[in-house]
Amino acid sequence: LNVWQPQYTLMFEKLLATPAPHYYMHVLLPGGAESLGKPEYELMPGTDAPLAGTLVKIVLAQRETDSRLSLVVQGLARGVVLKQTQDLPYARGHVQLLPDAEALLEGAR
Repeated sequence: LNVWQPQYTLMFEKLLATPAPHYYMHVLLPGGAESLGKPEYELMPGTDAPLAGTLVKIVLAQRETDSRLSLVVQGLARGVVLKQTQDLPYARGHVQLLPDAEALLEGAR
């Protein structure tokens, strides 16, 4: 993952300043950072924002000489946003992880 936009660089720097492991929910917002703060892209039902995303673990982070962050990440699980708690300078919210098909089938046995 190549992180160069200031608000996302800030988000990842704050996350990486906490003790590992580092997890976040990745939700692909149409229009990217330019959609942040716009009511039609609030992370809530009935808007144009997708609510499904992927729980991601940062495996490796490296600061580049031009201030970008290079991240190696691993997708771990699917999840949905239940409630947005912040919209600027980057979106945050409460999320719920969704079980995968294998876990559901195993639980039914």
